[in-house]
Amino acid sequence: HHNRRYTVIALSSFLEAFQKLADLALDSKGGPKDIGSSLTRLCMRHKQMETQLKLCINSLGDSLVLPIQEKMDEWKKNVVALDKEHSKDYKKLYGEVKKSSGESIKLKKKYSK
Repeated sequence: HHNRRYTVIALSSFLEAFQKLADLALDSKGGPKDIGSSLTRLCMRHKQMETQLKLCINSLGDSLVLPIQEKMDEWKKNVVALDKEHSKDYKKLYGEVKKSSGESIKLKKKYSK
């Protein structure tokens, strides 16, 4: 039980340090800002994973001690919430990929002319 919480604490600390690194890369003078913005986006996605990990760990709670049936309704709600969030993220990313691929096709056609 404590190991799960320590894992989340370690992940949170790592992501804080990672965000500071991304901020430094964004604020650097003379260097490309792309690296900083990419690191920031990566950090934000990992923070979303951290949030979902916390949700899973909290839903487990002390379930290894308590009867599992008592937690079933809470687990079902959490699974539905996670599935809804995943669907939303998937649709968003799929749209971005589709848009980028459409733009690359247009550029290829323009380049071939």
